[in-house]
Amino acid sequence: MCLGIPMQIRAIDGLLARCEAKGVEREANLLMLEHENLAIGDFVVLHLGYAMNRVTPEEAAALCPIMSPHGILGGLWADREGYVDTTGTVHAYAAAA
Repeated sequence: MCLGIPMQIRAIDGLLARCEAKGVEREANLLMLEHENLAIGDFVVLHLGYAMNRVTPEEAAALCPIMSPHGILGGLWADREGYVDTTGTVHAYAAAA
């Protein structure tokens, strides 16, 4: 299972971005999107700290049904990237809450 989190870009410094979602901030590596014209305010989906590929707001909503597409201009989805330990993920989210 892969888990990507939609986040909004708050600052960009080269290939690194500071992103935020619901009050939580994370650093994102933009290497996979270095040829895209990303700007502050754009939305990306982070997977293991990396932005992978773009999707429309409708596709993002279909891939993550608990997410509201309202106000989302775009997102990223990696359908075959990596694996996640679901127990570790739940514990990490609980610790960050």
